[in-house]
Amino acid sequence: MNLDLTMDPNILVSIVNMKLRNDFDDIDDLVKYYDITKEELDSVLGKEEYFYCESKRQYLIK
Repeated sequence: MNLDLTMDPNILVSIVNMKLRNDFDDIDDLVKYYDITKEELDSVLGKEEYFYCESKRQYLIK
């Protein structure tokens, strides 16, 4: 399966957060499944001021 890191970051963060809630135990499982790195995902979402909150297991806006 593929996660398109070039899509609109606001749509991407919505998809990622939904997947984290419903399908994966943590961010490490998600990035492994989609064959990307957390750094790649953080870089894309960070451009729109999103950051990963480990305690909530979600990307949040700064």
